Amino acid sequence: DAFIAKRLKRVESIKKKLNFNKDRECGPMLLTTMQDIGGIRVVLTNHKKLYSLYKVLKNGKTINT
Repeated sequence: DAFIAKRLKRVESIKKKLNFNKDRECGPMLLTTMQDIGGIRVVLTNHKKLYSLYKVLKNGKTINT
């Protein structure tokens, strides 16, 4: 039992971020180094489920139920 919500950055927002500060000292922002294209929020009913999800995410494995 979990509530899951996703948030994806809009294409226009990604383009704007890639073009922002193109001339900065460390070089332009690259899509491969952008860290916030999407996000997820999971609300669980207890700490045991939270720890189980943490272990799955840490190990990079998926669960199909």
